[in-house]
Amino acid sequence: MLDALCEHLLVKLWEYQDELALWLWEEFGVHITVSSVSRALDSIHWTKKTMRRIAKQRNADLRD
Repeated sequence: MLDALCEHLLVKLWEYQDELALWLWEEFGVHITVSSVSRALDSIHWTKKTMRRIAKQRNADLRD
């Protein structure tokens, strides 16, 4: 489930943690709290700084 969360975040970088919890409910049928999502993101070292770096790499204007 953590791998699926990582793959989902690569597609939708800017989702809030409550939206991620809702997505996990819809995808897997498992109720996850927002704090559990936060701990999961901490465990894989997924931060806002990481998301900004990935987003900049995708944007051609910012890459130049």
